[in-house]
Amino acid sequence: MPTPVFSKKYTMFQIATSTTERYSDALPTSEVKEFLRVDNTDEDTLIGVLRDAALQHCEAHTGRYFRSNAIVVKAPDWNDVRRLPIGALTGTVTISYFKENASTTTTLPNTEYTSNLLGDVLHVTYRNSPPVADPYRFDAVNLTAIGGTAAAAIPENVKIAAMMLVGHWFENRYAVHIGSSITEMPLAVTALLAQYRLQ
Repeated sequence: MPTPVFSKKYTMFQIATSTTERYSDALPTSEVKEFLRVDNTDEDTLIGVLRDAALQHCEAHTGRYFRSNAIVVKAPDWNDVRRLPIGALTGTVTISYFKENASTTTTLPNTEYTSNLLGDVLHVTYRNSPPVADPYRFDAVNLTAIGGTAAAAIPENVKIAAMMLVGHWFENRYAVHIGSSITEMPLAVTALLAQYRLQ
């Protein structure tokens, strides 16, 4: 999945996710076909691919996850893991780090930090932050959290925006159409996603 677009006021870091939920759990192909008014199965595979791409676009545009994810943040220093725009937090936060000359991480006891979700941003405060092995190592400090909107709870506006994108791509299968004016992503899609965009 593409890295979400975060505001420049947040510290830069490496982030990766894994999930057992599929985009089809959030937006079934049958629902997209009803929106498209397609009543055959000839293009189900294409519609599924377009649906996944549309939801990925919605995630990248808003900075949110529309599936429950195991979010792993990797950063070179403790200061880089203090304010993280993850949208929703649905599970435990764990933090680990590399000690000097260590090949595996050491878990930081949860008594040494507090984590609170304020609005859409996870705030981490440390009582004790031990020295890391190498301040230039990109993964010197690691944070893992379960976050994102569960697929079954995806907002209706996001589903509509995704289906509008699918409809646009389904009808316009090439990057350029001769004789057609070139336009940006439909304004209605941007408007529907605006309220969910992390600032």
